[in-house]
Amino acid sequence: ERLMARAAAHAVRLGARAIDLNFGCPSKTVNRHDGGATLLKYPERIRAIVAAVRAEVDRAIPVSAKMRLGWEEREDIYRNAVEAEAGGASWITIHARTKRQGYAPPAYWSYIREVRERVSVPVVANGDIWSLDDFKRCREETGAIHFMIGRGALADPSLPLKIARELGLEAHAQADFAHAPSEWEPLLARFNELNVPVLRKGQEAVLGRMKQWLKFAHLRQPLAWFDDVKRTESIDDFFAVLRR
Repeated sequence: ERLMARAAAHAVRLGARAIDLNFGCPSKTVNRHDGGATLLKYPERIRAIVAAVRAEVDRAIPVSAKMRLGWEEREDIYRNAVEAEAGGASWITIHARTKRQGYAPPAYWSYIREVRERVSVPVVANGDIWSLDDFKRCREETGAIHFMIGRGALADPSLPLKIARELGLEAHAQADFAHAPSEWEPLLARFNELNVPVLRKGQEAVLGRMKQWLKFAHLRQPLAWFDDVKRTESIDDFFAVLRR
């Protein structure tokens, strides 16, 4: 707990405006080092970690907790969510799968509704929201008013705007994303601009991550031009393909 609290305090000194504690990461590497979803097996530790971080940073800084339903049992979320709230979590985000389930469908959204009835802090629904129809079904099943969009936003960058429009939060949301290179280019240019200065391998690392992003989108909805960008060996060539 002390290390997490110190890391959170340092992040705030560097300018972080919120601290989100991830108790849901299913990565084997993270789990082997006693992190991420491993902590779902120890509710008391979730409470202690949240409390330690909450005590270390200014009250104006939100401290939230993201978690899966459990390591193996979906019902574990009930205890873990209560412990996170008791530790002082500002809100709780729930990816409606267990660690054992990984990313295999389905997401069990009904558990989120039950958690909302057991805690008093906001509960954010997450998992398998790939489309506006998915969002509507998730909202109906969970009763939630807060949502986190992860892989769905990578596959369709306009999805958060569509959902915002549905919620009445964005009056002029972007039209449907046609996945044309001209639409992807400004997003990836901004990604490149933000990441090249901070990644150790600079442009080489960013090029790999941009290809990874497009591969993910391509697997959800085939991009006719994906093979051309996949073969590029420099950022200049990568953007030249997008601008053709």
